[in-house]
Amino acid sequence: MISALLLDRLEALRAAFGRPLVITSGYRCAEHNARVGGAAGSLHLTGRAADVRADAADQLQLKRLACDLEFQEVICGNKKHYIHLALR
Repeated sequence: MISALLLDRLEALRAAFGRPLVITSGYRCAEHNARVGGAAGSLHLTGRAADVRADAADQLQLKRLACDLEFQEVICGNKKHYIHLALR
């Protein structure tokens, strides 16, 4: 259910970052997406999005690397310490 391209980009991000990435959310069924407050058109529903744990100190570096790797959505969740990464 997860896009092969997303997996490839996440692996490239892990390699560029030089440390493991902890994925806190990937593919979601509609029921789970609604329970966690996900958007109705969330790319998690189609397996094209993942949320990755990122401490505040790592967010800027991960954001820059993700943009370099052409993720189309790179959104930092400062209070929740994660970065949402997606491919449209």
